[in-house]
Parts: sequence; C-alpha cells; structure tokens
Amino acid sequence: MVNEVHAPPPLDRRKRIILSVLAATFLFASIEAMFFAAGKVLERKWGMWRAAEPAADYPRSFESYMEVRNPIFGWPYPMQYGDSLAKNGALVNTHYLDAPLEKACISLYGDSFTEGGDISSPDKRWSDLLSASLNCYVANFAMGGHGTDQAYLRFETRADDKAPLTILGFHTADVTRNLTRIRDLEIYAQHFALKPRFVLNQEGDIDLVPIPILTYDEYLRAVGAKKPFLNIEHETMQPGGPSGAVALTFPYSLAVIKNALFYYRFRARVGRYPEWMPFLQEGHPMHGLEITAGISRKFAELAESRGKKSLILILPHPEDFIYYQRTKVWTYSALVERHKKDGLAMADFGPYLIARAEERKMPLQAFFGPTQHYNDEGNAEVARFVLSVMGSRP
Repeated sequence: MVNEVHAPPPLDRRKRIILSVLAATFLFASIEAMFFAAGKVLERKWGMWRAAEPAADYPRSFESYMEVRNPIFGWPYPMQYGDSLAKNGALVNTHYLDAPLEKACISLYGDSFTEGGDISSPDKRWSDLLSASLNCYVANFAMGGHGTDQAYLRFETRADDKAPLTILGFHTADVTRNLTRIRDLEIYAQHFALKPRFVLNQEGDIDLVPIPILTYDEYLRAVGAKKPFLNIEHETMQPGGPSGAVALTFPYSLAVIKNALFYYRFRARVGRYPEWMPFLQEGHPMHGLEITAGISRKFAELAESRGKKSLILILPHPEDFIYYQRTKVWTYSALVERHKKDGLAMADFGPYLIARAEERKMPLQAFFGPTQHYNDEGNAEVARFVLSVMGSRP
C-alpha cells in the first residue's frame, strides 16, 4: 500500500493577514533601525545636525557665564583668554608689553585666523611679526570663534581705538557664524555661545538683532538638549530652518532622506566643496553674502567716521585652497566682487599664498597647523602680505 502525501491545510484568511502584518512590521522596523544607525553615524561625522551636548571642558555654569559675558557681542568673556590679554583688552603684543592703546599704529579685529591660530609661541603671531617689521604697536583685538558681526561690534565699542589703520580679518567660515544667534547649534556643544547677528532688511541694508535673552531651561530647549524644542526668532541653524538641519527623529528614514536632500553640511561633503561656499554666493536664501558684505561696509564707514583708514583682509581656510586647486575657482569670489563694487579697501591673501608656495616650492599644507589655522610659516606669510599691501608704515 502506497502512503499518500497530503499538502498542509491552507491557512485561513485571518492567519494570512496576521503573518503579512508581522512581516511588514519586521521589514519596516529593520529599515528604520538601519536608517537610525546611519543617522547616528552621520551625526558623529558632522553630516547631520545633532543636539548640543554638555562640554566637559567648560568651566562655568550657564548662570555664572551670563554674569560675565559681554552684553553686546556675547562670548567669549575676557577671563577665557587669561594672560593672553593686555590691560587694554587687546592680545598681549610680545614687542610692546602693556603699550597704551593710543600708541597703536594698526588695530585688528576678527576671529582666530586674525588672532594667530596654530602658532608655536605668541611672538609668531602675524600681528606681532607685523609690529616688529613696522617698529610700532599693532593692537590685535581678534577673538577665536567670533563672527564678522561680533568683530564689527567689538570695533564699534572701542571708541578709544585711535590707530590710523584698522583691519577687519574675514575668514571664509565666518559666514555661517554671521547667520546664527546660537553658535552651539553649529558646533553641537553647550558653550552658551549666544550672540547677536545682522539680518537683511527690505532696503537691502542690514539691521542688528541683539543677543537672545534666554533662561537656562530655554537655552537647553533651543539647542535641542531638552524637550519641547524652542524656536528662536532670526535663527537659521535650528532643525526645520533654512539651513536644512533635520533632527534624527522617528520616522528615521524620512529624517535621514530629508537630511541628505537639504542639510548644507551633508550636501557639501557629497559635492566636495567647503560647507560655507553656498552662503557666499549670489541668490542664496539665507543672504550670507549680502549680510557679510554689509558688515564690511559698516566697518569701513565707522572707520572713516573716526578719521581712520580701513582694510578688509580675506584669510581663506585650507579647504578654500584645496577647492581652488581642483577647480580654479575661489569659494568667496562673489564677496570679492561685492567689496570691489562697494569701493572698499580689500586684500585677498588667497592668491598671494598660492604664489608664495609655488615660489618657495612648498606644499600649501606646510602653511597650516593641526587645527587648520595658519601655523608659524602661514602667519609669517600673512605679515609679509599685509606689509606688501600697505607699502609703507601708515
């Protein structure tokens, strides 16, 4: 007798639906888990926005910081610079210790590229080298991390600055700082870096928006460290804003896809260009070019009203040089044209350093240090460049 093989009885419709739902749920959960993991990788590689985390090396509480910060341009507070600052508030000049400000022949304002960057010792700062070459006191009021807006406001508050020539150093990455009131949204760390900013008005001029006034609880909500999220007026770097920042929230697949489509940092990495480049181009909706050019104009106008000459000094980042070497296009060329159109005295260090590197048969990397600032060699070239632009002692 042959044993008959019987097929398993068909599943009833209800069981088939349950199995289909379970399979779909498993597939959806797997996809979401994959996108969540991808989002976390992007966050750590600065390819996706993330909430600002506590800074372990930051010595002050929010409340104590608010007591010592500058009420006009915000951070950093003078004590962060310790012995680096002279009594007059400028960086200590190693050739003119405790020199009175009225003796300055040049004053400088800007960020860490104007301050000095990756130097081996204070006397290697380009401002100190310039001071030694001119045999006069150069007062350097630059502060690391400042935007061009804060540099201008610092100049505005220094009515005691009588130097006949004042230089505003513009580092290309400053443009993104010029577009935020909370820089912690850009650096993802809780340094309480609240600042003012300028916005473009309907007449094409710029208006100052002061430092946001926040409680500690509001600050944590504004940087995404606490819920519910708090939107800040005139802030472009928060999730949902024009920078394309997206928080990694459920559904994670949608968040990661939106990030890939719109977030400026992700797009820059895919496109192989410096992340600040789009903000320095005509027609960008965040008006970084117009606002930065407007700050330069205000700087020059204020200097003129005080009987001083001014110079806008463009100090490119190493990524600008890399992009130029690949494309023969400067990321900030539209800003150069704006300055020319506005009739501003301007000097672009980029082409000069390219020529000097070729002349000295040195790679461009030899002029930059571990934090991507100009090193001793780079600072020396900045000093030589400024001297060549000046032609003679002011």
